[in-house]
Amino acid sequence: MIFNPTLLDDIRKTIDSGYYERLTTVRRERKSLCERLEAELNEGRLPLILEVAVAWPDSGLLLPNRTQAADLIDRLALLSPTAMSMWVEPRHHAGDLRWLAHEREFPIICKDLIIDARQIVGGDAVLLKRPLIKLAGANEHALIEAAHDLDLEVIMEVRTPEEMSGAKGTEADIIAIHNAGPNGHGPDINVSLQMLNANHTSRPVISTMGIRTPAQVRSLISAGASAVELDAPATGSAQAFELIDELKKAVGGRGPVRAEKKGEGS
Repeated sequence: MIFNPTLLDDIRKTIDSGYYERLTTVRRERKSLCERLEAELNEGRLPLILEVAVAWPDSGLLLPNRTQAADLIDRLALLSPTAMSMWVEPRHHAGDLRWLAHEREFPIICKDLIIDARQIVGGDAVLLKRPLIKLAGANEHALIEAAHDLDLEVIMEVRTPEEMSGAKGTEADIIAIHNAGPNGHGPDINVSLQMLNANHTSRPVISTMGIRTPAQVRSLISAGASAVELDAPATGSAQAFELIDELKKAVGGRGPVRAEKKGEGS
């Protein structure tokens, strides 16, 4: 997705439409993504997050409609993933805030194009995209505080070493590295590998986009990633369940899989 003024206009139209007030989710007991990541790493299991979206900005529809997406969410939930990330943004991803309200045995990550605290309304964790926030001139610290006030954990998504360095200076609970390739093309997991090697942090780090093989997963976990996310184009594909099974076996049964890090920062 290209972050530009046109996208900002679309986001503001959604905010002004009353979407977030109209479909605000019912509060339920929060689940900690940080704690679940830690537990699964220590148990020698792969922390695998599954992303769901109806539409993708660069690819069009991934699923026929929201009903099919809700059905996919229910079927993926039976696999007991570490967490699920759900795109609730309506204009570019055809999402639905009501997906956040269902009680699950695992944390739910609210994925949206957030530039305003009014968009932070539910889930267990919320994604903030650092380059989008910067483009909008929004205050990332205020957005993080707004999420924490609602007892939500914050995942700060970064795409460059500079953005990751800046994210480490915030109160975000988790950092997500988006594997955007050179000039925004890709995806390329070397983005995560290089940033993990250069930027140590004691906070959990998720590698997201373009992960398709057990070998990639082992490389990322060995480099220090706390979890990997299988993106929506993959979870919406005909091969999704076979791929999920393959990735889960990538590090299964090997004891604690957390990479030992030295000289960690915040």
